[in-house]
Amino acid sequence: MSIQIKQVEQHDVIILTLLARITFTEAFGYLFTPEELKDYLDKTFTVAKLRESVAKSNNRFFLAIVDELPVAYAKLKLHSPYESLPYHSPAQLQKIYVLKEFIGNGIGEKLQETVFREAEKNNKSILWLAVWEENHKARKFYTRYGYHKESTYGYGIGEKYFTYDIMVKHFQ
Repeated sequence: MSIQIKQVEQHDVIILTLLARITFTEAFGYLFTPEELKDYLDKTFTVAKLRESVAKSNNRFFLAIVDELPVAYAKLKLHSPYESLPYHSPAQLQKIYVLKEFIGNGIGEKLQETVFREAEKNNKSILWLAVWEENHKARKFYTRYGYHKESTYGYGIGEKYFTYDIMVKHFQ
């Protein structure tokens, strides 16, 4: 299996959008009614919205390609302060998703390493993320890569309310 990571360009946005919609649905679709899920996907993962997000100089998106197929992506926000974190100019890992069929093949690790290199290249010493407290597999993955829990926050999607752990990684 050949895994390549590439930075997303504008011509990749349609693929990114479809991948984002599918991976979110695979990971969390079971938590929502079909109407709630459709509303969330239509607000969060549209071609126009992702095209605009990719164009922002503060954002970096990466695609994982396995044997020529796009199977995962990550989003890094280079400057993303959060009020409950006492750090100056931290970066944020906003998204990292792998198609269910490809989980467990080292793809998430390659994306994570790419995000780390990009953060360090941009002189970031702190990287934070928010992960749903019930997503034990993801929390274990992040802990393995040096993140630790610093706080929590809540967020609603439709009629549902979720608690997230704020996890932070310090670079040397």
